[in-house]
Amino acid sequence: MKSADVVVYLSESEAFSMVCREALTYGVPLVASDCGGPREILGDGRFGLLVRNRDPGDAAEAMLKLATNPAWAEDMGRRGAAHARESFNMIVSSRKLANLYDEVMRS
Repeated sequence: MKSADVVVYLSESEAFSMVCREALTYGVPLVASDCGGPREILGDGRFGLLVRNRDPGDAAEAMLKLATNPAWAEDMGRRGAAHARESFNMIVSSRKLANLYDEVMRS
């Protein structure tokens, strides 16, 4: 996956996509279907392109946008990698969870 120009993930239903998370971690631009989890991971499109579920034409259009705009795709990959480091970091997530538990126990 690290050497890919783009990752295309067209699942029909997904709670939390490890494929999407891995693509972001490696800094690879991502095209994913709007099927649940990818929407949450990709946010507002800064980290990858969200396409309509079960719409191959929309997916093809997104892939073409990335292929014809390599600098934009590369920038998207860099933003995705930074987002993955911040959002999916095990140490940070563990601390947030511990803080949540502490807060619940105090109340």
